[in-house]
Amino acid sequence: MIYFVLIRHGETSWTKQKRYQGSADTKLNARGRKQIQNFVSEVKRYHPDVIFSSSLKRCQESAGILCMPLKMKPTIDARLNELSFGEWEGKTADELIKEKDKEYAQWIKGKPVTPQGGEAVQSLRKRVKAFISHCVKHHDNKRIIIVTHGGALRMFLIELLGLSMKTCFQFRIDPGTMTVVALYDYSRQLVLLNSTNPKKGIVPHGCA
Repeated sequence: MIYFVLIRHGETSWTKQKRYQGSADTKLNARGRKQIQNFVSEVKRYHPDVIFSSSLKRCQESAGILCMPLKMKPTIDARLNELSFGEWEGKTADELIKEKDKEYAQWIKGKPVTPQGGEAVQSLRKRVKAFISHCVKHHDNKRIIIVTHGGALRMFLIELLGLSMKTCFQFRIDPGTMTVVALYDYSRQLVLLNSTNPKKGIVPHGCA
């Protein structure tokens, strides 16, 4: 059994402006740091065995905030990195629509297109699937926390809950939020979704 405790990094100047970040190495802003601080006491009480982080700065900074009171160091894994959005990075949806970007016109209709110079969605899914397999093999019955990105986090939900790719954008995953999925031997359970502060604990009593 594994509880996948998934935390999306805190806010950055680009997420505030609703710009595509992808592989761009943006940093947390003041609000983003405060969002992650909201989880410190619960994470400390949870006593995680390992805290994983994407290799991008906004995740490493978020993971560092969580690790500091535990005197731990985050384990960096690039499989947790966000989808590369290529030429879309740094732009907003409104800007891409005004530019009449053909790939983006298909993207907002739910088509699995690849941005110019970017990464295919299936590549992200493959990375996340490999990471999940690694956790099942090496971290069974351990308490793990994963600091990652909105796109990667949605892929965790698809893989862990056995959902269709069509559901990918039906989940709202805000910056500085926590989502928890329990992986049991014979079932999977969505325990927490897009929470800003789990008052009842990271894994509420009786959730199974």
